[in-house]
Amino acid sequence: MKQRNLSQAEIYQKLMRYCAYQDRCSADIAQKIRLWGLGKEVLEDALDFLKKEGFIDDLRFAKSFVRGKFRSNKWGTAKIKEGLYAKQIPRVIIDEALLELEAENYEEQLLNILLKKDRLLKEEDPYKRKQKLALHAQSKGYELDLIWKTLKNIKQDN
Repeated sequence: MKQRNLSQAEIYQKLMRYCAYQDRCSADIAQKIRLWGLGKEVLEDALDFLKKEGFIDDLRFAKSFVRGKFRSNKWGTAKIKEGLYAKQIPRVIIDEALLELEAENYEEQLLNILLKKDRLLKEEDPYKRKQKLALHAQSKGYELDLIWKTLKNIKQDN
């Protein structure tokens, strides 16, 4: 979608509104500017301006992303990392943002996911049942070693 010839002030105004609506990262701004058909120079100027004014901060975005995906979507670290890599967030920032997750809550959430799925499964074979539970948790982004450790604890508790 090509924008008519926008002045720098109009571009900044549109981008500030875009950022004020929801936390954005640098990649979101780059995508928006490319969508408008504007050049790389405009992108660099806009990113500098938005960062200086506090409208975008990739670390703030990453921390918010981590909290949101963990709480709302029940994602594990692997899936969260994938989402942040897709947003072109640097690894250093991702590692710092993942510190937002608390180990206790993380393991507790995995346990809840496994118990909920366990109640829904109709599989009778215990081996296949465990496999299905592990695959489900892995698809949510949880680490296999933690999944198997949690599954082992579930079976001992029952």
